[in-house]
Amino acid sequence: MTITLALAVLLALSTGWLWGHSTARVRHVPIGATAADDAVALDLAEACCERWWTSAGTEHDTVRCTREGHRA
Repeated sequence: MTITLALAVLLALSTGWLWGHSTARVRHVPIGATAADDAVALDLAEACCERWWTSAGTEHDTVRCTREGHRA
């Protein structure tokens, strides 16, 4: 009798969980990033160092920067 009751409770709980999750609404929350923001983030990630980025590639911080590709 106890196992039957436990299985009935488990079945009721799992049915309620399944029904609750199948009817849940999906919310899309915009984070504010645009295609231009993505492009800037990618360019900034590829940039050599902050001095190189802010000087439009004319200066390079040889002490802190370890990348070899953007030497001025």
